[in-house]
Amino acid sequence: MYKIIRLLAAVITSINIALAASFDWNLTSTVSIVEPTYLPNFVRIQLDGNATGVCANKWLDYYGQGAETSANTLAVYSALMTALVSGSQVHVYATNDCIIKYVHLLKAR
Repeated sequence: MYKIIRLLAAVITSINIALAASFDWNLTSTVSIVEPTYLPNFVRIQLDGNATGVCANKWLDYYGQGAETSANTLAVYSALMTALVSGSQVHVYATNDCIIKYVHLLKAR
């Protein structure tokens, strides 16, 4: 039993470390601009709330992930457009290279 608990703890810790290592900062904000020119390769955005550090007042880029990068980019583009039109907030996780790694669309208030 203790071996299973230790194994699960190790797996959970590994997942948390991997996720934490994949981004440098995160922010909840509304989307102010969506730049679709580069689709389906990537989508570029600006947020109303300023990013921190080196990405303050800069464009943020999202590049598709997984096996179907174009489809993934288009799905994120759709979520970002939904947020822009509805005024809903997004929570983004990004690197200091201004690359968005994860996007969460939050419920409108």
